[in-house]
Order: sequence, then structure tokens, then C-alpha cells
Amino acid sequence: MFSYKPVILGFVVDLSAQTLPAVKHQVIECVRHLEADDRCYVYHPDDLEMAIHAGPVVAAISNYMHPQDFDLEIAIKQTILMLGMEDQDTDKYIFALVDKYPTNWEHQLKNALRLDLKENARCQFTFFNFSKHDVSKLEEFHPKCKCLNVEELNTLSEKIVEMTGIDYENNT
Repeated sequence: MFSYKPVILGFVVDLSAQTLPAVKHQVIECVRHLEADDRCYVYHPDDLEMAIHAGPVVAAISNYMHPQDFDLEIAIKQTILMLGMEDQDTDKYIFALVDKYPTNWEHQLKNALRLDLKENARCQFTFFNFSKHDVSKLEEFHPKCKCLNVEELNTLSEKIVEMTGIDYENNT
């Protein structure tokens, strides 16, 4: 018998206006396949709600507009805290989709990753890098951190599905 383990996804989006629409499309392709027990949080400073069905997640991503006062460190920390409140036996994934980095980005992101360890939130991180920055150093600061450069946008949803095990085939 097939046993499905629910997943909790968190998305932090810090993308330029030219990249954002294509990324939204790829993320929607992925999250529309969420199972009933899966949950998802899309970071926004004015939203502290975890979506529990695919419909509200798709709406949150479709309507996502980059906040004016965006701080990458705060965004990742808030997402860690949101996912950290969920069941410890559930797989938790945070996907940072970034092409804009503040001048002290390395220090900020190290601090954010340390929060996960401090809070024992047990999140797995993937930084999808859409810029020329070398963010691979972040993998040294957290045992469950991957940094991937995205060269072809049309593979993003496949990568997320591959990492999370979302059942793409049987939930369409």
C-alpha cells in the first residue's frame, strides 16, 4: 500500500519584475498538485497564514506582488518560524527564489539559517539563484541547505517536485 507523507512548503520570493511572472507560473505548476494534508506558506510581511489547500496557495502566488519593504533575512526567518510551528514529523521545505541580493546578503542569510538550528524547526532549504552571485557558501552553514543556479526557468517546478515528492502524476 502506498503511504504518502505530507509536506509543508515555504516560499520566499525576491525577484525582479522581469523574472517574477515566469517563476510564478512554475511554482503554480508545482503547488497545484498538493495533497489535502500538505500545507504551504508564501512569505509576505502582511500575511501570517499557512494555506491548507492548493486553491489559496495558487491564489497567493498568482496575486503575489513584491513588498516595498522587503528584507531577505526577515523573510527567511519568518518563514522558518511559520514552518517550525508545524508538526515535527512532517517534511518542511523552504524555497528561496532570489535574483536580488542586499550588499550584506551572506551575513544576513547565515543568520537566518542559524535560526532554523536554534529553533529546531527542521527545515530543508533550497536557494534557487537567478543571478550571477555565488551563493554556494551557504551550504556550509546548514546541513540541509542546497544552492542551485537556475539557468532554465522551465525546469523549476520539476526540481521542486523532485525534492519534495509531491505526487505530480496522480493528483492532476
